Amino acid sequence: MKHRIRIFAFVLLRSLTNPFAGVRSEASGAAVAADTSSVPSIPRSTHRVTSPETIHYPPWNPSPNIDEHGFVMKQYRRIPGEWEKEFAFRRRKYNHVHTPATIRQVPGDGNCLFHSISTCYAQAVNGTHLDLRDPSNLLWLYQNSAKLRQQAVDCLEQPRKLLFLQGHEYLKAQDLVHAAASQYGITSEEYCRLMRQDSYWGGGPEIVALCNVLQRPIHVYELANERNRFVLRRMACFGSPKFDKRPALHILSADSRFPDLTPGRQLPSGNHFLSLFPSAVEESKKKKSKKKRAKLRGGDQDNATGGDVSVEVHSSGIFRLWNRVSNLFWSDSSER
Repeated sequence: MKHRIRIFAFVLLRSLTNPFAGVRSEASGAAVAADTSSVPSIPRSTHRVTSPETIHYPPWNPSPNIDEHGFVMKQYRRIPGEWEKEFAFRRRKYNHVHTPATIRQVPGDGNCLFHSISTCYAQAVNGTHLDLRDPSNLLWLYQNSAKLRQQAVDCLEQPRKLLFLQGHEYLKAQDLVHAAASQYGITSEEYCRLMRQDSYWGGGPEIVALCNVLQRPIHVYELANERNRFVLRRMACFGSPKFDKRPALHILSADSRFPDLTPGRQLPSGNHFLSLFPSAVEESKKKKSKKKRAKLRGGDQDNATGGDVSVEVHSSGIFRLWNRVSNLFWSDSSER
C-alpha cells in the first residue's frame, strides 16, 4: 500500500503547476509582486529588505482589523480537515482543534513562511510574543528567518536523508527536491541555489525540512467559509506524531488580503503565510490536564505525550491529503 501511495503522490505533485506567479499582495505587505521573467524559476518577491536601515514598522500594510502588534483583532475557530476522518489516530489530542486561535501578521517580503515559523518558535520557546515594535526584535525576526531558510536548504541538500512527513510516511530529501524543482523546469541543484537566496518563496519542501530540523510538528491551516464566516481548517500535521513531544507550531496559508476580505471571496489556495496561536486559555487547561494525568500515572509529562504513535492510514485518506496540500509544495504562497 505504501508503494502505491508514493507513486500516486508523485504523479499528483508533478501534474500541478504554480498558480501564483505574479500575484500581488493587497494587505500583507507593500509592493510584493513576484518577478516573472521568461526564464523558469521559483517566484521571488520584488519587495526586499536590503539592509537594516530599510526595515520599518509596521512591515505590512496597515489594516483596521490588525492591532499595533500585528495581531488580527478577532479570534477564529479551528476545525479538522476532511482528510482527518481517514486517519485513525490513537491519541485523542489530534481532535483538539475545536478551540479558537489568534492570528498574527508577518512581513510580506518573500520570506513570510520563515517569518511565521520564527514568530511561532519564539513564542513556543520563550512563552511570550515578540514585541516587533522594538527595532532589535524586528531585526532578530529578519535574521532568524534568514537562518531558518539556510537550515531548510541544508536539510534538503542531504540527498539520502529521510524526512518525516506525518503518520508513518517518510520521503527522501532528494525525491522531494526533485519533484519541487520539476514544477519550475529547473534542476534540484538550481532549486536549492535559488531557495538559499532572500525573498524566494518557500513552501511545502521547506516546511517538511524545518519540522525535521527543529524536531517539532508544524501544523498548517487554510481559510474556510462556514456559514459566511471564516474558520481555520487544518490541512496537514507535518511532524506528527513523531515530534509530538514538543508543542506544535501552527501557521496559516491564507489569501494575502486577509483579514480585509469577505468570506467566500478568498483565493482557492493561500498566497501568504501567517502565524497562528491556539487560545492561551485552552492551552493552559491542556497543560494542567496533562500534568494531572502524569501525576496520577506516576510518570513524567514528556514521556506521557512523546514518542511515535501507531497510526492506521487508509490509502484514500493519503490521496486526499496530498491533493489538499500539494500546492504548498511548490508555489506555496508567500507574501504575495
